[in-house]
Amino acid sequence: FTIADGFYAGAFGWRMERYGFGPAPRRLLAQLRLDYADGTSQWVTTGPDWRIAEASIVASDIYGGEARDARFECDGWDKPEFDASDWRRAKPGMPPPARLVAQTSPPLKPKNVIRAVAISEPVAGRFVFDFGQNFAGWARLHARGQAGDRITLRFAELLDPDGTVDQSNLRRADATDRFILRGDAEGESFEPCFTYHGFRYVEVDGYPGTPTANDIEAVVVYSDCRETGTMDFATPLLGQIWRNTLWSQRGNFFGVPTDCTQRDERMGWMGDMLVFAQPACFNMDMAAFFTKWVRDITDAQTEDGRLPDIAPHPFEPEKRFSGCPAWGDAGTIVPWTVYVNYGDTRMLEEMFDACCKWVDYIHKANPDLRWVNGRNNDYGDWLNGDTFMLTGFPKGEAELN
Repeated sequence: FTIADGFYAGAFGWRMERYGFGPAPRRLLAQLRLDYADGTSQWVTTGPDWRIAEASIVASDIYGGEARDARFECDGWDKPEFDASDWRRAKPGMPPPARLVAQTSPPLKPKNVIRAVAISEPVAGRFVFDFGQNFAGWARLHARGQAGDRITLRFAELLDPDGTVDQSNLRRADATDRFILRGDAEGESFEPCFTYHGFRYVEVDGYPGTPTANDIEAVVVYSDCRETGTMDFATPLLGQIWRNTLWSQRGNFFGVPTDCTQRDERMGWMGDMLVFAQPACFNMDMAAFFTKWVRDITDAQTEDGRLPDIAPHPFEPEKRFSGCPAWGDAGTIVPWTVYVNYGDTRMLEEMFDACCKWVDYIHKANPDLRWVNGRNNDYGDWLNGDTFMLTGFPKGEAELN
């Protein structure tokens, strides 16, 4: 196994603090069952006899990107015959104070490889690859150079007027991968393991020579939900709007339904899914994906019944970011949408008590059935440009943006 921070231990959300979903340290609990041709089985499990060593991945962060120094790669470490006797022993850890459950959502998978539609060199030695489409994923790099050559990949959705990438909309997300070559004469490749980016453009700096469309490829990645719906329009503009919507779904259905693919956020804001649950079910088979996500919602429900604004919910859900009109309501709307589309009542049964607590919470503060009290963050029409410009952020939100 190769282990990095991931969502659990990495800097997450606008606070950019590590361990948003549980305490340190990082831990690995794993088991592998080997089934043999003679009908017998063998279990391989983590334990005190395991050994560890530093990997060639020297830094990895969802927002910041990944850095790898190929000079430190250990050939054959993942092969049965490898001798790890000089590696240090792994330290047994205590289980986290949480209930471990199996993953039910479709796995993240590379779904497509895209070649650049244009390559430019706006500054000497800095090459910009345009893949012609915004999406979520990463770049696959092929290069041949000297040991110690450093290649930097910067990801963006926009370009500056001078043709270089513009990362100003990413806020604190560095969105940069770095690769140090070890000097293999036949060439070497880099593909990150523990990060992803939302991008159309990649700016390549430090490449030994002039890269081609075969040297920098884009890998499109999203949750492996089967695409089920298609639409054809006589009006080209309507068709393009639907295709844009589908690409947005691909990019933002990344384990959880995120709000964006690129900046220092990528969180499961529930207001987004309140309005998009039905289009999502048209475009893709969402049954397994939403089955997992509604459990993230109930996990973050507060004692007084508030449903969260964000699921999964990092940091102290009792103190903030819960109980907001429309955002919390996704906890009732999404299970109903799943039922309407698939006729499956299991999610309604699983969410029923949580939804009752949510409605009781609202009713307690609003006995006349007009929700004017207890609106918490009260984002309003978050996407209404005129209102947004006039009123700004809801109270308490300004420091987040």
